Amino acid sequence: AKEYFERAAKHDDPSGHYNLGVLYLKGIGVKKSLADASRHFIAAANYGQPKAYYQLGKMFQKGVGVEKNLAM
Repeated sequence: AKEYFERAAKHDDPSGHYNLGVLYLKGIGVKKSLADASRHFIAAANYGQPKAYYQLGKMFQKGVGVEKNLAM
């Protein structure tokens, strides 16, 4: 799945970025990386992916992989 998500992300597909973010957030088939997860969630959110907004909101609320920022 990672290969297909990467291909989709290279073509600026928001779902590809979102799904890669989930893989990196949970360490599914890849080494867990909160920095990579947040990078992909931000890219997906910039394309309007609603689930990415939700994931980023949780990350900013708790300060997971990003600096805690309740206003964000």
